[in-house]
Amino acid sequence: MRIKILNVLTSLFLVTVATTVHAEDDLAGIWKSKGYGYYFQFNQQQVGLYEFTQISCLRSGLQTGSVSYSNNRQAARFSVTIPGFINADMMVNETPDANKKRVHRTDTNTYFTIERVNQLPQECRKSTHAPTDFVEHVFTQNFIEHYAFLNHDSVLKKLTKPSSTSSNNTNLFKNLVDKVSAFKDPHIAIVSPSTNQYYFGNEQQNKPIITISPAHLQNALFNQVGDTNLNEALNQKLIYGKLTKDIGYLAVKGFSEFKPGANIDAESRELNTVLDRIFTSLSSVSSLIIDVRNNTGGSDKLALQLAARLTQQPYFAYAKQAVADTSKKIVWTKANASEVEPTTRPSYYGKVVLLTNRQTISAGETFVMATMEREPHITRIGEPTAGHFSDMLPRTLPNAWLFALPNERFIDSQGKSYDHSGIPAHITAQDSKQDDKILLRALSYLTSMKSGT
Repeated sequence: MRIKILNVLTSLFLVTVATTVHAEDDLAGIWKSKGYGYYFQFNQQQVGLYEFTQISCLRSGLQTGSVSYSNNRQAARFSVTIPGFINADMMVNETPDANKKRVHRTDTNTYFTIERVNQLPQECRKSTHAPTDFVEHVFTQNFIEHYAFLNHDSVLKKLTKPSSTSSNNTNLFKNLVDKVSAFKDPHIAIVSPSTNQYYFGNEQQNKPIITISPAHLQNALFNQVGDTNLNEALNQKLIYGKLTKDIGYLAVKGFSEFKPGANIDAESRELNTVLDRIFTSLSSVSSLIIDVRNNTGGSDKLALQLAARLTQQPYFAYAKQAVADTSKKIVWTKANASEVEPTTRPSYYGKVVLLTNRQTISAGETFVMATMEREPHITRIGEPTAGHFSDMLPRTLPNAWLFALPNERFIDSQGKSYDHSGIPAHITAQDSKQDDKILLRALSYLTSMKSGT
């Protein structure tokens, strides 16, 4: 009997080893992405990641960890990090075509296809010199090939306008910022650690008129509902409680940094734990106000995690497309759809009012988009959202500076994008420095619905 058991265990071990070796062998070699501008070079537990344009091929600033292989449809997994900015994994999944794989970065809802190619371009194997004019050309070329909003002539003219001589790094940084600052795009960033210079497009956005805090909300609501007891959670990113015995309230100020230094898996666990507590405490309300005004964004995956608490049935959330080609006009990759999947954890299925304003941005907006086809229908009150949805595509320059740009668009089930225009409100209201008019309008709306007026 012992011999039989040992033979079975040995067989299982050999099958596991053989499957893992097969996965390594199957992935070994060079792969090129559709959109996103990456080459992957797999060699057993090592992976090289390169960023390419028509004029360059550079080692990515994304630092890659060791590759682990498995014997299911997930062929491989490895970490990718940019300290202080990105802390995630890339998963490489099998497809029916042995020469194509699907890649997913775990802190996003980004999926893209890679195809096997024979070899890396010669540029990837060269040592790269970094004269300032070449650095500037690589920066510009990345925008020409990947920027999602290149369809405006003024954008291309601004990018390709001759710059003043970049005689040093200070002038070079100024030239790069001058090329893109007029776009006022919150998903553009430039980081020069060597000179301690940084540009973040989100710092050009208009500041919120009101603050979302328990003290502000309690003060604004006092004349309407009297004293309220609101709670904070997850590094003050969530505020929740009952405004009346029938009306619940949940404000979400962002979908990231719930726990400083945590990766996406830890943040997801933290969010689920707190959402369990929140939706249990609000289980008796007949209406729920979800407030994503001033939401600074974060992870689209965490935004979907919240949307999942609002439905009993799966439904279409949105689809993403990346820039695939810009040689004549923007050509997009095949749309990759995401769904809102219900959960068995504590949830809320009743009447929901969603508050938005022009400072609702990025993952805050993808959350709004992910509620558009929810049943029962959700009523949006306030202002249109900011109109900036895309993830930030991290890129590297020949002098080791880093930058990022938006290379995607989000579309609804009808193929409509809300970039720049933002997602409109059903009922328009605008806050002032004196009054939280959007929240008060939501209370008025819910009161009138209850009374039937």
